[in-house]
Amino acid sequence: MNGDLFMNYTIKNIPTQQFAYMRRTGAYGNENYRLMATFKEWAQNEQLFEKNTVLYGVARDNPKTTLPDKCRYDVGIPILSTFSDSTHVNIGSLFSGGKYALFQIEHTAEGVKQFWMTFEKEIQQQNITYNTAKSILERYDTNLIENGYCEMCVPID
Repeated sequence: MNGDLFMNYTIKNIPTQQFAYMRRTGAYGNENYRLMATFKEWAQNEQLFEKNTVLYGVARDNPKTTLPDKCRYDVGIPILSTFSDSTHVNIGSLFSGGKYALFQIEHTAEGVKQFWMTFEKEIQQQNITYNTAKSILERYDTNLIENGYCEMCVPID
């Protein structure tokens, strides 16, 4: 990823919301894609997945400091407080709301890999203060996905 992609970021307040989500514990990688596919299928069956749907992925643990078999990955969708089917999913807050810098990247394994390898250096160059107490969010807006992009949301102060 080159620095040019980071020039085009937006700052957005993302509210704390109620989510339906699924969690997987284990080494990050292809199994996370399978979890996303399983979750999408569930959301479609529940009629929660529509044209303007936004899904979130959250890598809970730093693989540099957490054993691979302990790494947690969540994928979820905002829901109304009246939604109650928790047979197949967890219900709760997936992340705490706040201010995030949203970076649009290519929705490819290489695009995501490049983001993770370079984002800290790049945000320093943009004078963005990364709030390391919160998780970075993967934001999958169906309108962006259709065009080959997704967003990485970096919590900022």
